[in-house]
Order: sequence, then structure tokens, then C-alpha cells
Amino acid sequence: MLDTMFHKKHRQGLPQQHQKNFQESHTRVWSYVGRFIWGFASIEYDINQLFDDVFDVGAAGLLLTYSLDLRKKVELLAKVLESRGIDESKTFKRIHAFHDLRNVFAHWPFEEDECGEGLWCDYVDKHEELTFSRPGTRTKDRSIKFAETRLL
Repeated sequence: MLDTMFHKKHRQGLPQQHQKNFQESHTRVWSYVGRFIWGFASIEYDINQLFDDVFDVGAAGLLLTYSLDLRKKVELLAKVLESRGIDESKTFKRIHAFHDLRNVFAHWPFEEDECGEGLWCDYVDKHEELTFSRPGTRTKDRSIKFAETRLL
């Protein structure tokens, strides 16, 4: 699966067993990270569909849908739904938390943690904070256990 020239060069010089472990570990990491990114893309697709339904204004709606970032679309949807007496603030707050985590997944390379129980990355934000928040918890860490990824 990860048998690309990049990975072959990266594994070059490792003993055969280490190469095998490296490939198995990275395949697990790629599957979890890929599953999260795919799931997030599905959420963003649904937001785009809702945005298009709420702002059904033809070409202008299409332009808005694909020129605004997700956070702006969520803010606009929240305002419109709120004006109609619909409170989805908890849902939108969770989408923002997922977006924060998506940024970590999209911009930081993950590895398997030392125990092989989850994903870990060498994360640091613009405020020199070394941990990120995981949705559904108040826990901040640099890792996510594989068992926790089912909750995402």
C-alpha cells in the first residue's frame, strides 16, 4: 500500500523487520487519518448542501458555497436558522471542534504512538501550545487513542 519511491527511500537502510513494522504502522496511521479526513469531507459536503438549500439563489448561491470557507458558511447558517427559531448551536459548535481537529490532521504528520495504541504528532500551534483539543472531551494532548477514533 505504501510502496512508493518516497517510502522506499525513507525506509532505505532499515533492517528488514523494521521495514515491515514501519509499513504496517504507517498503513494503520494512514487508514485512521484517511478515515477522519473522509468523514470530515462528508460533513463539509452536507454543510454545502444545506447552505445551497438555505441560500437557494442560483449562481450566486453556488458562488457563495464555493468561495466561503466552512467556518463562514456555518456562521451564516447559524444566523439564518436562529432567525427562523431553530437553535443548532450545539451542532455547529461540534463542527467547529471537528474543523480544529481537521486542521491538526491535515497539517501535521501523525505516527503511531510508542505503545502502538494510537496516533501521535509533534504538534505546536501559533501560541506555542503543544497540545490540541479532542472533540467530545476537555482533554488536550498530542495523541489520540485508536479506540477514541471511533468516537470522531
